[in-house]
Amino acid sequence: MYSFASRFKWALALFSLCLLTTAQAEQKQVFGDYEIHYNVFNSTFLQPEVARQYNINRSRAIGVVNIAVLKKNPEGGLPTPVAAALEGEVTNQVTVIYRDGTTDKDTSVTVQDLAGVQMTGSVVATSVNFPGIAKADLANRVAMRELKQLSAGLAKGVFIANRKASLLNIGDVIRF
Repeated sequence: MYSFASRFKWALALFSLCLLTTAQAEQKQVFGDYEIHYNVFNSTFLQPEVARQYNINRSRAIGVVNIAVLKKNPEGGLPTPVAAALEGEVTNQVTVIYRDGTTDKDTSVTVQDLAGVQMTGSVVATSVNFPGIAKADLANRVAMRELKQLSAGLAKGVFIANRKASLLNIGDVIRF
């Protein structure tokens, strides 16, 4: 069985992928005694007054991730907000496996974001298969595209909520 931390990291990685879309409906995942409510939307969905109030730039290129971690009430009442540490990983190396058209054998190209490797202190690699690619130059361009997409910056933070947060609704904007 996976630990809460590993499942939470997986869920956060999924949230980051959702940043690439324009809007997502509210979602909920349950991990044991915890409910994680999340939604991702484009910052242009915020009303201009709300964006100004919380100093959020409205742009198609900026996504807003809203996450609420709640602990279930064993007596069946409303769940309570809890402090949660949020972590994520950014891929800094991509290997594209493709079928070379001249040799008809699988081969690969690898690209790295050296600044990302230096920043994280380690290589976070992934590989993707593109059997329809037959040339190294195209495989290299695709690898660069994949790396750019997968290395979009994630934020790391800790949200600590007290009882006043129980008045917040899912989707409310908070300033931190």
